Amino acid sequence: MEQKYRNRLKSGRAAILLETGLVMPIYLVLLCICIDIPRVLIIKQRLDGAQRLVSEIRARNQGTLTVDSSFLEKAFFDDGAGKGVKLTINPASDKRSLIGGAIQSVQDWVEKYLGPLFPAILKFIANLVTGGNLQPYFFNVFDKDVFYSGSVKASAPTMLPSAAYTAFAGGNPPPSEFGTGYYCYMPGCDTCKYTGESFIGKMIDWLNKVFG
Repeated sequence: MEQKYRNRLKSGRAAILLETGLVMPIYLVLLCICIDIPRVLIIKQRLDGAQRLVSEIRARNQGTLTVDSSFLEKAFFDDGAGKGVKLTINPASDKRSLIGGAIQSVQDWVEKYLGPLFPAILKFIANLVTGGNLQPYFFNVFDKDVFYSGSVKASAPTMLPSAAYTAFAGGNPPPSEFGTGYYCYMPGCDTCKYTGESFIGKMIDWLNKVFG
């Protein structure tokens, strides 16, 4: 009888060991996913701030100045969640403003189908009617009005291999290499410095010089 109970105990231990061996890999995979996915979401959220900073710095410097990726890593990922994160600043792809782009598109269309003389005549008449204010305070401003872009890509180590996430996501890029999926744009802050002296301004200067 005692031998019979011992055999049952051994068979029960074997079943527990077998069940543990079957369940443990699934449990470990779920544990890794529960750690990786929130970390990826945190990194993506911080990428928004990094892109905004890049676009704002470029906007305040007419697109001639940007930040270094190492500076962004220290500013946004200097903690446990950002450990091992490497950033890459994508090439800029700036855009014209809606009005500036529309003006340029209309001007290009008119020059293409009616010749360059026609828009020149229209500008002359419009400047004459507005006292010479149209060119310096409208065309010059919108011609320089630009939305400066900022796009940052991140690479980060994950607990599971990247191939596992690629297969799970249906061929989409793995979370070890990702971006926000969009560019951040900031308008230029110094457009008005491109304005020239209008006809009225010149007349006032002349009157002040003669009669002042």
